[in-house]
This record gives sequence, structure tokens and C-alpha cells, in this order.
Amino acid sequence: MRPLRSKAGKWTATVVSTRTEMDRKWVPEKVTVVRKIVSFAGEERDETVLEAQETKDGRTRDVTAVIAAEAKKSLEREKKRRTEEPPQPGENPHRGGRMSLDEILPFSAKKRPDYVFRPVEGASLDGAPAVVLDVEPKIQDDRHWRGRLWFDPATADLRRAEIKPADNPPFVKEIQIAVSFDAHPSGPLLIRSFRIKINAGMFLKHVRQEIVEEYSDYRIGDSR
Repeated sequence: MRPLRSKAGKWTATVVSTRTEMDRKWVPEKVTVVRKIVSFAGEERDETVLEAQETKDGRTRDVTAVIAAEAKKSLEREKKRRTEEPPQPGENPHRGGRMSLDEILPFSAKKRPDYVFRPVEGASLDGAPAVVLDVEPKIQDDRHWRGRLWFDPATADLRRAEIKPADNPPFVKEIQIAVSFDAHPSGPLLIRSFRIKINAGMFLKHVRQEIVEEYSDYRIGDSR
């Protein structure tokens, strides 16, 4: 599943991605840490893997070449799919691992009527004042999301979102997503951190993992 994309247009950032694969008791089995440069230009996405290390059974090894090759193949598949199968209106956002902020956050005029917003009194964010809303969809399916949103009381900028599907997709037991945002001096809202926890699978194939990505060194208007 690809991380969310912000609406900053063309931008580049350094990302440290930590993927932790779990056993049935949610005890870490393997941890892969990747440092990379990611860039977005509209729907086009690119990344350059700088280094990657994998730790398993107490041993750490360099897997930079392996992760870079996997990233290249993934980007090629994503580009081909986008060219051959452009997403259709109403298409399930889980399909193909494609998600964007617009697909899951209920802010558009079209989406707002499908949700109930309830203020959370006395809530804060990292000890600072915040306007906080609980969001509940009127339609309980895997295309609608429930959760909690935190806003800056001075600017109304979204600072954090914790969400999950109103109803899980097939073969998925659990998905939880948390995204934190920063406002760039030039104006756009940018992703600061992204976390997804997923428990999914069927028969012999099962995925239990957490992915945490930390973004830094933003460059707005840079393609690389």
C-alpha cells in the first residue's frame, strides 16, 4: 500500500521508512529501515533508495540493492497501471494500493454529506491547543472512513488524522492509518509522518506489519 500524497504539487523530500513484520502475537520478526528520496509531480511519483538495512534474528545486513530493485519494479507497475487502467469515479481506493488524501478525507463538498462530525471538547495535540473532530460515516463500507482529525485553531490547517475503514475490505482484519502534517512556509500542507498498521491475508499468505515513514528536507517545486 502506497503512502498518502499531499496536495503540494511538485515536491521532494527525504524519507526514512521503517517496516516491521510481525508474528501472530505481534512480536517483531524482521525490521527493514530504508532511507530514500521521494518526489511527486501531480500523480507522478519517483523515488531513489539511498540505503537500506534489514534486521532479522539479531543480524543486520545491507539490502540496498534488493530494495532499490523492488522500488523500481513497483514504480514501473504503478506507472503502467495508471496508464492502462486510470481509476474510475467511485473506484475502491484500496484497489492496487492507491490512495490519496482526497480519497479518504471527508472535506470535499461531495463527501461531507456522507459524514457526521462531532467536536471533541478539551482535546489537544502534543500538549498544544487544537480543534478536534470525531468523524463517523453514514455509510458503513470500505470506501468510507471513520476516525479523528486535529486542526490548528489559528489557521484551521489539518495537523493530524487517525483513520480506519468503516468496514474492512475482503481478507483484511485491520487497517489503521495515522498521518501528521506540517505547513510549509511557502503555503502547502506537507506530510510530516505516516504510519499504517495492517493485518490481512488468507490461507497461507498473511501480512502483519507496521510501516512508519518520517519526512524531512522538503523542496517545493523540485522534481528531484
